[in-house]
Amino acid sequence: DIDKKMVREIIKVSWEEFEKLTEILIKKIEGKKFDYLLCIGSGGLILGKIISDRTSTPMSVILAESYKKGEQENLSKVHLSKIASVNKIYGKILIVDDLADSGNTLKKVLEIVYEEKEITSKKIAVIFAKPWSIIKPDFFAEKTKNWIIFPYEKKEFKEIL
Repeated sequence: DIDKKMVREIIKVSWEEFEKLTEILIKKIEGKKFDYLLCIGSGGLILGKIISDRTSTPMSVILAESYKKGEQENLSKVHLSKIASVNKIYGKILIVDDLADSGNTLKKVLEIVYEEKEITSKKIAVIFAKPWSIIKPDFFAEKTKNWIIFPYEKKEFKEIL
């Protein structure tokens, strides 16, 4: 088993790399029909917007916080908002986030989703999947053990950069 405390390489993803990885992910979900995207904010917002635009699937949002800004250590508890959507979400949904690290955020989001009786099925899509995540995404662009800094996180992680 992988020691999660081990020092990992820090990977800075450029906008160009982010777009390439997004294309890989979109190709993997191509042909699958979803009634709604449930984007986990803040990490899944940009990815969700791109997927929504490409697939013409309406977006909804749930805000989650499991890291302190600029720190690698995760919080002991995941904090979630309610699902925000113009219309009540239903049917087949695709949960979107930038990465599945510990999996704690995805687990908490799934608990909320299970309470929504109108949701008939759910799948998860992320750019990066960590091998130790307790929730395994259905779709991912790449597996990694590294600490990832996305192009929209430069200010948040200026201490690390």
